[in-house]
Amino acid sequence: MPADRPRFHDKAQAIAADELIFDLEDSVVAGAKDAARDQMVESLRKFAYPGKTVAIRVNAVGSPSFDADIKAALGCTRADSLVIPKVGSPAEVRELEVLLSKAGRPLALELQIESASGLEHAGEIAAASELVEALHFGPFDLAATLGASVAGTEIPDEIYVHGLIRTLVAARAAGRQAVDGPFTDLHDAAGLERSARRAARLGCDGKWAIHPDQVAAINQSFTPEPAELDRAKSVLRAYERAVAEGRGAVTLDGEMLDEATRRWAQGIVARAR
Repeated sequence: MPADRPRFHDKAQAIAADELIFDLEDSVVAGAKDAARDQMVESLRKFAYPGKTVAIRVNAVGSPSFDADIKAALGCTRADSLVIPKVGSPAEVRELEVLLSKAGRPLALELQIESASGLEHAGEIAAASELVEALHFGPFDLAATLGASVAGTEIPDEIYVHGLIRTLVAARAAGRQAVDGPFTDLHDAAGLERSARRAARLGCDGKWAIHPDQVAAINQSFTPEPAELDRAKSVLRAYERAVAEGRGAVTLDGEMLDEATRRWAQGIVARAR
């Protein structure tokens, strides 16, 4: 997104996405890495992107572009976090923590789980540093490392769901956010909705959008249905009444409610906000 094309940046500032990721990795061919990095720095100097979390996806640790990417990212005062692709071990995360500490710039880390090694060590990776804010599931790179057959944009459901759930569990165990990866068929609106709703039902905090037209459908999929939200609010009110009246048992419409139900209701209300 060149800095001399302001209409694209205006759209980015106005779009209803919570986070903007400046990608220096897979969306940039090898010969254009330096130019993309310079454009990113210029864009973050010129545009504010108010109300957005601004992240920079650098190239993988140990890759030829990694050092230059990190140096540029550390110089961008508008950047809030780094998205690190292809994280395969907790040692990589600890090395990043040391690097950022020495630079005096403790940016949040959003780590992509998209390899067999990354998935195997996802729990350790999530807990490796307090800088880790989220795990992001990378389905296509995972499928490639497993040698799976991918038909167009279709990854076998067994691999997708298995990888996403393991990433989600690892993130939650460490108290981190979990984000589903992209749906790449820009012409399949129904497929995008199914993918986003699945991630939301499983408990993910969000999903990547790779085109502005995908944002509305993803946001809608992660927004609780009115009936679900009403039920959650009713559960919380029932608990409040029980506490105020000193009752040990809580019921709602003849159903016994427990602590797990209360936590579910709190999660639904928080997501709606």
